Amino acid sequence: MHSMRTILDRIALPFAAFGVALLVLLLIAQFFVLPFFNRFQVDGKELNPGQLSSYLSQTKADVTKAESQRDALVLPGQDQTYLALKTAKENEDVFLSTVSAVRDSAKQATNSGTILFNTFAFDAPTMTMTVTGDVRDAGPTSMTVLAGFIDTLESLPIVSHMQRPSFERYDDAGIGPHSPFTFSFTVIHPSDQ
Repeated sequence: MHSMRTILDRIALPFAAFGVALLVLLLIAQFFVLPFFNRFQVDGKELNPGQLSSYLSQTKADVTKAESQRDALVLPGQDQTYLALKTAKENEDVFLSTVSAVRDSAKQATNSGTILFNTFAFDAPTMTMTVTGDVRDAGPTSMTVLAGFIDTLESLPIVSHMQRPSFERYDDAGIGPHSPFTFSFTVIHPSDQ
């Protein structure tokens, strides 16, 4: 019988030669043969496996961007332009309802005389309404009519932080006694009540 040492000596050289030959063949396959078979045609471009992962991440980013653009078109409630228009519409509704309430208060407050309005200015971000006008045809009671109008206006639930006008009466040869006014107040939005 042969000893283990002689068996190993006899097979060592063939195993070593086989290992070197296998290594050389694998290296040739890795660098010359496999790249030829591992190239993929994607979107008209040839990509190897290393480039496929970056192409996949870029494609996912493009799909996400396209989906968000689609959602902006299909679901306009998320679009900033739509939200700005919606806010402007809500502010317009608040402005119109406040002007209507001011005019109604003027009608309630006048037993004699006329309250004329020159301007209604509404600052939407601060929810502040500024009103200018004049009390006419009330004779010497024009300041009393103006005070009654302001008191009626302050009692409204939508009015807060009233900056009262100065109560002055002027005599004009053309229009008679009158009391011009300018006042402002904060509008309480109906949803805040």
